[in-house]
Amino acid sequence: MASTSNQPQSFVAITGSSTSSCGYCHASSDSSHSFGLWAYRLTPSVYQNLIDHGWRRSGKYLYKPTLTTTCCPAYTIRLNAGSSSVSKGQKKVLKKMKRYLNSGKGIVAKDEENEMSKVGPREQFMIPASDIPTAIDTAAWIHADTARSDVSNPKNKTRFEQESAQHLGSTISVLIHETESIANQHSHQLKVVLEVASFTQATFELYKKYQIAVHNDPPSRLNPEQFTQFLVDTPICTELIPETDFKSTTSQLACWNDPTHSIQPQPSYGSFHQKYYMDDKLIAVAVLDILPRCVSSVYFMYDPAFGFLSLGTYSALREIALTKWLSDTMPRGLDYYYMGYYIHSCIKMRYKAAYKPSQILCPETYKWVDLSQATRLLDLRKDTALVDCKNKTEGDTEDAAIQPRPIRDVLHVDIPTNVIEKSVALVGRKLVPLNMLGPKHKLVIQVKEFSTRVNPSTLLDQLVFVAT
Repeated sequence: MASTSNQPQSFVAITGSSTSSCGYCHASSDSSHSFGLWAYRLTPSVYQNLIDHGWRRSGKYLYKPTLTTTCCPAYTIRLNAGSSSVSKGQKKVLKKMKRYLNSGKGIVAKDEENEMSKVGPREQFMIPASDIPTAIDTAAWIHADTARSDVSNPKNKTRFEQESAQHLGSTISVLIHETESIANQHSHQLKVVLEVASFTQATFELYKKYQIAVHNDPPSRLNPEQFTQFLVDTPICTELIPETDFKSTTSQLACWNDPTHSIQPQPSYGSFHQKYYMDDKLIAVAVLDILPRCVSSVYFMYDPAFGFLSLGTYSALREIALTKWLSDTMPRGLDYYYMGYYIHSCIKMRYKAAYKPSQILCPETYKWVDLSQATRLLDLRKDTALVDCKNKTEGDTEDAAIQPRPIRDVLHVDIPTNVIEKSVALVGRKLVPLNMLGPKHKLVIQVKEFSTRVNPSTLLDQLVFVAT
C-alpha cells in the first residue's frame, strides 16, 4: 500500500501529454509539450520528490516539460543558499531599495532602471482546461478526513521578520538586513510578512494590476476563481514541524510568531504568500512552497508603479535570505532555493544564471550538475543529457572535452509490470492494488507512462493513482 491508514496520503490523477502555445518563444500553438498530473493532495515530502524529478506546479496542476520534443526545453534550477554570492547588479538593486527607504527618492540612474526589464518575468503556466478533472466527488471523498490544521487559519498567520545581524550568516542576509533595518524617522517603511496562502481582495487586485500591465492579459479573463485556482489553491498539505526537529532555540523562532506573541503557530511546510508592504500598502506578493529540502519559488507579482525598485530581483534575494535562515533554523537538509526552470534557449530566461552558484537537474539521471559546466553543453544542443557533465572540481580546466548527446527516451512499454506492484489505485471510492486492474487497463498504462518521467523506485509507492 502507498501508506498506512494513519499517514497522510498523496492522491493524483494522470492527465497525460498535452501541447500548447509557448510563452517563451511564442511559436505555434502546439510547440510546447508537457506531461501532466492533477494533484488532489500531496505531502510536502512527495512534492519535494516530484520537483527533484523535474516537475512543477501551477495551482493543483503538476506538469513536466517533454524536453525531447518541446520547443524550449526547461531544466529545474536551484541554488545553495548558504554558499550564494551577490553580483554587482544585485548589489545595485539592494542599494536602490535602501536609498528609497532612506530618502524617498524613486528616480535612479539610467543603468539601474527597471532591472526586471533585463531579467524577464518569472514563469507563468496556465492550466490546460482539458486537464482539469471533473470528478468533484472524488476530491470531496479524498479530503473528507483532512481538515487543515489551525496553522491555515488567517488569524494564525506566520511572519518572517528580519532577525538581528548576529543570526544572519550569509552575505545576502546581511545586506538584506542592512537594507530593511530602517528607523521610524526615515521616509518609507518596508514590511515583509509570510502567510499561509489564502485569498484576499488586496492580493487579487494586485494580481490583476500586474497581469494587465506586465503580461497584457485582458481584464475579462482575470477573476477571483482564476486567481484562486492559479495562485491560492495548492495540493501540498500544511504539515507542522515538531519543535524537537529544530536546530535553533525557541527564542530564535519568534519570527514565526505574531508580533504581539499572543499567537504562536508552529512553523510548517506548505504553500505561502510572502507579502511586501510599503508604508502599509501591498506592493508585491511572492508565492512560495516551503518543503523539506528547499524553498520553491512558484510565482511573483508586483505593483507596476513600484517597478523602479526592481522588485523581481529584490524578492529573489530576499527569498534566498529566507532559505538561508530556514536552513540555519529548521531540520537539516532545507538548504536550497529552487528558482523553477532554467531555459537556456530563451535569452530572457537566462537571468537565473546570475544567481550563483546554481545547479540544474540532469533529465536522465536526476542528478544535479553545476550550471557553469552545463551551459557548455546547452550552447551546442538545447535538449541534452547532463549526466556526462561532471561537476567542476579543483584542477578542472574550463575546456573539458564534453559533447552533448540526446536524452535517452524510455517508453512505457519498456516498463516491467513488477515496477507497479506496490502501487495503489483509487477506483470509485475503493483503494485497490494497481496490478489487479490488468495490464491493458487505462490507468495501468498511464502509470507506466508516468514512470518514464520519474525514478519509479522512489515515487510509485508514495502515490495513490485516481482513476478518472
